[in-house]
Amino acid sequence: MNYSYDPNPLAVGGEKSVHKAVCVETRLDVVVKFLKRPYTQEDVMRFRHEIQRLRNAKMTAGAGVSTILDFNLDYDPPFYVEEYFPDGSLAQKMAAIFRQGSRFQEGAALGYCRQILNALQGIHNSNQIHRDIKPQNIMFRAADKQMIITDMGIGRTLARPTPLQTRAFVGTRGYAAPEQENASATDHRTDLYPVGVILHEMLTGERGAWNYNVYTGNPRVARLITGLMAFLPNQRYSTAYEAVLYIDRLGLSTR
Repeated sequence: MNYSYDPNPLAVGGEKSVHKAVCVETRLDVVVKFLKRPYTQEDVMRFRHEIQRLRNAKMTAGAGVSTILDFNLDYDPPFYVEEYFPDGSLAQKMAAIFRQGSRFQEGAALGYCRQILNALQGIHNSNQIHRDIKPQNIMFRAADKQMIITDMGIGRTLARPTPLQTRAFVGTRGYAAPEQENASATDHRTDLYPVGVILHEMLTGERGAWNYNVYTGNPRVARLITGLMAFLPNQRYSTAYEAVLYIDRLGLSTR
């Protein structure tokens, strides 16, 4: 293995452990994501599909999706390597602001969500959906205020026929769309719902939901939140790009 990694993980998920590492040859800081032991060949196959989903999304979403630098599925345990984001995740940035008793400025919150939506449109253009958009899966690069989506572990292709879609819950409760909670069919509009939740949370400090909206600011921003996190998919924006266009029409500073 060509990477020296910290055995203490940065995070541990259902199937992966995430470690900060250094490439031995280049001395570049990276993140290594290992498949957790014990694992089966079916687990390895899902891991392979996750890598392929990320690579496919990268081709259409560009800088909005994290870059896979390397992988080895024959290593024990299998792993893949991503770029490292020293400025952390959107979840960490939100927590730091909330600890100060502050909230995001309207323009900053809209600007961040605009970037997330643009990246989602790129993912959707690759004929995929993410299904686990949450602040922990959105990395932050402070130098250019760039948001980068990572972790396509429970994503899926939009070409998968409805009868074959997973009927078990997949996602993160609190950010997952109602159709995920109900184990119903999902499509690209499923990914829009959590962006509304995140925008509401940035502006109010409280996680929003289709039946919980305490934002009382700009009515046009309120319509954006409602249009993203409506209960029914057909009541949301039809695409991520449509929501981006709405933000642009607001005429508000998003930097």
